Amino acid sequence: MKLWRVVSDRFATSALTGEGAKRVGGRWSSPGQAVVYSSASKSGALLEVVAHSGTTLPEATQTLRFLRIDVSDEISRQRIDPSELPQGWNSFPPPAATRAFGDAWLSRAQSCLLKVPSASAPGEATYLINPAHRDFDLLVPHPPETFDSYESYAEESFGRKDLFLCHASEDKNAVVRPLRDALFDRGVSCWLDEAELTIGDSITEKVSAGLAQASFVLVVVSPAFLRKNWPKRELQAALNREARQGIKVILPIVVHYPDERVDFAAALPLAEDKLYYTWKGDAAAAATEIEKALRRAES
Repeated sequence: MKLWRVVSDRFATSALTGEGAKRVGGRWSSPGQAVVYSSASKSGALLEVVAHSGTTLPEATQTLRFLRIDVSDEISRQRIDPSELPQGWNSFPPPAATRAFGDAWLSRAQSCLLKVPSASAPGEATYLINPAHRDFDLLVPHPPETFDSYESYAEESFGRKDLFLCHASEDKNAVVRPLRDALFDRGVSCWLDEAELTIGDSITEKVSAGLAQASFVLVVVSPAFLRKNWPKRELQAALNREARQGIKVILPIVVHYPDERVDFAAALPLAEDKLYYTWKGDAAAAATEIEKALRRAES
């Protein structure tokens, strides 16, 4: 997983000490508590800074830097269940209840990371990092990255995706959406039709662009998938890309249902030599295996 902070050159060397939050506090911590606030995406990190500093986007892109933090699987982490959120958790100024929640997490020291929702960027996640936790030294920070304009940042953040999710619509609720969310938690970006397509778009053009630009194509093979032509056409396009470029593109997941099973080799003979992952209903476990496959392919 990758986490991001937006920092100025002046404070780049102390960006992971938690001193800023210790001086003034934050939504999830009281003054006096050293904690590092980070985001799961560049966009979330930038919006947090713009919302709290009054800096405009053009100013931010000229004066600030992105700091990337790599988080390995062995680093301990927890998340807040939305049902546990106190009333008015996203109000301003931050309520005492959210600060007390974060303070209690820091004092227990059970994990290095705590995932909480972002109040400034709805739908984004904020990750609190405890610099006093024993796992903190396992984090791998990178040198701050500069960027010249918001346009170049937007192209990087919202253009090329790690994965194109090829699937049948019948599998969206049970498999695809939970898997997308679990992958997002690990810093893996996904092209999913419902998030990319808007009214008036050419479906063929948008899907073709997504297939061509994504680093890999995750194919969710199920009985519903095998009955439908459109997802099989997407798979064929991915197979053609593999043959043309001579690289691994397709990552298959096979989904069995109690009354229907998938014979992967018989149904998709062109992909029969591929090792596939069998869906067991655990999105987090599947996402972990997918992230491993991505890391190995990129190394």
